[in-house]
Amino acid sequence: MAENRRPTLLSLFDGISVFPLAASRYGIIPRYASEIEKAPIAISKRNFPDMEHLGDVHGVHGGKIDPCDIVAFSSPCQDVSICGRRSGLGGDRSKLFFEAIRIIKQMQEASDGMYPSIVAWENVPGVFSSNNRTDFHAVLEAFAQTDLPMPASGRWANAGMVRGSSNEIAWRVLDAQLWGVPQRRKRVFLVSDYRGQRAAQILFAPEYLPDDPAQCQEASVHSTGAASDDTGKAERANTRVAPIHASTTHPNSRASGVGIGGISDPFPTLTVSDRHAIATWWDGGQTAETLVSTIYKRHSNPHRRQFEGILHEGVARRPTCRECERLMGLPDDWTKYGKDGELISDTARYKALGNAIVLPCAEYIMKGIAEALRP
Repeated sequence: MAENRRPTLLSLFDGISVFPLAASRYGIIPRYASEIEKAPIAISKRNFPDMEHLGDVHGVHGGKIDPCDIVAFSSPCQDVSICGRRSGLGGDRSKLFFEAIRIIKQMQEASDGMYPSIVAWENVPGVFSSNNRTDFHAVLEAFAQTDLPMPASGRWANAGMVRGSSNEIAWRVLDAQLWGVPQRRKRVFLVSDYRGQRAAQILFAPEYLPDDPAQCQEASVHSTGAASDDTGKAERANTRVAPIHASTTHPNSRASGVGIGGISDPFPTLTVSDRHAIATWWDGGQTAETLVSTIYKRHSNPHRRQFEGILHEGVARRPTCRECERLMGLPDDWTKYGKDGELISDTARYKALGNAIVLPCAEYIMKGIAEALRP
């Protein structure tokens, strides 16, 4: 990278531009984005009006756009997730991973191997086990552009590093609840360095807590307190809030986890379609356990009802869009408006947020990349 030139970013499967937001906070310029969903594109254009949108990844040719120092992407995870169909990287959605690899190779060929310098990828931990554990092997070989051996154990560790013919690759599972947001959300982050051996340096750099941990907690929404934006009945003295653990599957199936968390528990993983809920009650009102029991007696399918309705001295409700933004570590109202100031529907906002990357995790990656690329 030329001296004093700010590095640039291509964001594929851009969503609501979490990677560009994280990158921009460390002096990286979001140059291009590729996305097909209407609402996320509108949100992205409002927040990054100077970032050029390239449309569907199928139509993007890496050799026909300006070369970028960094490519970041979170390819669709539905086919590798343990909650999905498990068809793996050959599935209709997850195979789009290879479109990103194609774009990266085209950019490398057009720039004589100079760009991109670094690639960052995010996905669900289910990629370690899908297709009898061969999918993550395919991911590593795609980045390394060479054959790599399977681990002797046949299993993939939650963190590791390999070197290809011309690059270093490191991966690590990050859990959002350990990065300053009140949500349990584990994701695999992988960094591939094509211009050196800095991937492990980027991904395993120590991250220190602030001097005053209480200050950090006050800066984010925690499950012990009600938000004050548009939660309605939750705004009341002596309020206590806890997450309801639920899924859209049948309560008796192994995949579901129906119950209520403790006062200080982090929220369960925010997803696109699950009917997440928060239990809110007040001192002197019914206990959390009684609240859940009452919900099940009143509604045969509480997931479809989204746990709505006043229940004596408590209420079970869906988190607001702003609360979900805070669960992802995003600025308030990041998803509220489109490019021309139009309101984005709650349905579109919930979907986009469930698909998004947790901002503090993305910031950690982009901070390391920015430091590695510094002249």
